[in-house]
Amino acid sequence: MSKPIYECIDKYVVYAACVGPMHVGGTDEKSEVLIHPITGVPFIQATSICGALRDYYSQITGENPNSVKRLFGDTSNTSESRIRFTDGVFDPDPDLRLELRPRICLDNESGTAGTKQVSGLSDTKSGQKFDMQYVGSGAKFHFEIFLYDSTEEESVMLQTALAALHAGEIQFGGQKSNGCGYIEIQDLQFRHYDMRQPLDRKAWIQESESDLKSIELPKIERTLHSDIYEIEVMASTEGELLVKGIAVEKFGKDEPKAVNLKDARGRFIIPGSSVKGAIRNRMEMIADYLGKDESLIFEGFGRSSESESEGIRGNLRFRDVVVGNENGEDCALRTRIHIDKLTGGVMNGALFSELNVYGDLKLCMNVSDRRNAKAVTGLLMLALRDLAYKMYALGSGQSVGKGYLDVKEIRIRDLQQGKECILNHAFEAAGDRAILDQCMAALRETR
Repeated sequence: MSKPIYECIDKYVVYAACVGPMHVGGTDEKSEVLIHPITGVPFIQATSICGALRDYYSQITGENPNSVKRLFGDTSNTSESRIRFTDGVFDPDPDLRLELRPRICLDNESGTAGTKQVSGLSDTKSGQKFDMQYVGSGAKFHFEIFLYDSTEEESVMLQTALAALHAGEIQFGGQKSNGCGYIEIQDLQFRHYDMRQPLDRKAWIQESESDLKSIELPKIERTLHSDIYEIEVMASTEGELLVKGIAVEKFGKDEPKAVNLKDARGRFIIPGSSVKGAIRNRMEMIADYLGKDESLIFEGFGRSSESESEGIRGNLRFRDVVVGNENGEDCALRTRIHIDKLTGGVMNGALFSELNVYGDLKLCMNVSDRRNAKAVTGLLMLALRDLAYKMYALGSGQSVGKGYLDVKEIRIRDLQQGKECILNHAFEAAGDRAILDQCMAALRETR
């Protein structure tokens, strides 16, 4: 018998489901998700999975980068990778639903939808509205990992990385700051092949799934290596709220012309991108009032790469917010009219209706421990204070009283120190007040 190239191979099969929306791909105008050329369903490229796990490896082994190069390979000396990933292909079952969410770019000065100069037309401006496609929450997928000639330490590190993926420390795909890419691992199957043994070599060739056994993920604490704070805002709508979605469920003159956005599970939501956009606009206004440099906003929200500068990843991440109960029943149909600006009367045929939502909700945000994280958090707390004081709202219809929140409590947790500061509706602090004081002091010291 010839000597095997590898003496042992570890095979993992990961069965997972999306906790929230996921966006992988999107290079065209509609930002559609990637579709597998064979199965015809969405998929996650193996390179994306590998890149996400390698980045996590780099964080937890920062003092020993050679271990990362040994496992994932090194292009500088053309050393071969000893780990291989397959594409993560979504299961074509009823839980696989695609969402198309409308989005807009906000104007920094007015807080309304912005415009952009049309290339080649000096006097023409276009709107900044666009649609983005996502794989909806609850969609299931699986992928495989092969580890060649691994040490016990490397096997433990891989399983720890998978546990971190399950805990939300690792995200897949794009739009991470908008709450996309979180998953949960529902089953992890494993088989070790000793390629020096004839029976194992035969089992490897046959690839029998019956040889795989489910194993448990290692227990890890949810202390993100790159996160410093976790912030939660407990609130309820003061009146009603509307984040307009694409109304495609029903058609007819009696159906509402605008319906609040729903996720794949049928829940009324405020998408993470809407929360981020509103809070960013407020933080920019406050930073300008305080005379802070715009770099503080870039450190909080990131900046795309341009010819003059490199792109940077922001510190802040937001998530979708479920409004009301999980069944999507807290809604109200309201009828409105269009007014003729010239006559002041009702325009002919201008009666329309909207399906607004109301109820309890919770805003969730994370702050990464990078570049002035405490100063960014201080600025964020000022923006949340203004939200609690009803100085701005979420969604559309602010001029008619929609989208304002009754903030009951704000919790800011120091993930590294295991401490917490709680602010009530009057912004009176309980718990470890030093967390808030440190953030505000860092903001004052930032130029």
